[in-house]
Amino acid sequence: LTPRDPAFSAWDSVPPEEKKVYAHQMEVYAGYQENTDHAVARVVQAIKEMGLADNTLVIYIFGDNGASMEGTENGTFNEIITLNGIPLTAEQQLKAIKAYGGLEKWGGPDMDPHYASAWAWAGNTPFKWGKQVASHLGGIRNPMVVSWPKSVTQWSLAGQNASRTKAACATNSLTAPTSLQLSWKLPVCRSRKKLTASRRCRCMA
Repeated sequence: LTPRDPAFSAWDSVPPEEKKVYAHQMEVYAGYQENTDHAVARVVQAIKEMGLADNTLVIYIFGDNGASMEGTENGTFNEIITLNGIPLTAEQQLKAIKAYGGLEKWGGPDMDPHYASAWAWAGNTPFKWGKQVASHLGGIRNPMVVSWPKSVTQWSLAGQNASRTKAACATNSLTAPTSLQLSWKLPVCRSRKKLTASRRCRCMA
C-alpha cells in the first residue's frame, strides 16, 4: 500500500457496525472478480478444445480505468445516489441498507452498490489514488494479460515501473475488409532521458 491519505479512515478507527459493511463490500466485489475470471476461463477452454489456442490472440484487460472511488468514503448501496451528488453518511448508509433488506442484499438485484473509496486505494496498489484522480497512476492503470503462443514467445518491457507493471503493446492494422492482422509497431520509449525505439513491442509503464 502507498501511505494512507487522511481522507481514508484507519481500519482500527472504524466502528464495528461499519466494519461489517466495509468488509462485505469487498467480499461482494471479490465474488464478482472470481465469477468474471471463471467466465473468461470458459471461453479460453472452449478455444483450446477447438484446437485454436496456439494461434488465437487473447487480450484480457480487467476494467476501463483504475479502481473507482465513486462510492465515496462510505461506499453506497445505490451508485445513482452518489452520481447525483448525494453522498450518504455512515449512519444514513446503515439505515438505507436495513430499509432495503439488510446487508445480505448487497450485490443482489435490489441494490446497485459501490464499495468505499478506501478499497479503490487498496486495489490500485502499488499506485496512488484511483479513478477520478488521474494525476496519479492508480487512476489509469489496469491489469492486462496477453496470450498468443504461436506468434509471441517473449515480451519486452520498458519504463521505470517495468519490474512492477508487466504490459504489452499491440496495434491492430486492417489489411483487408474481411481480415484483422496484428502488427507490431515501433513505439517510442523514454529511457534515461533519451528517446529510444525497439523492434520488439514495448510499453511506457
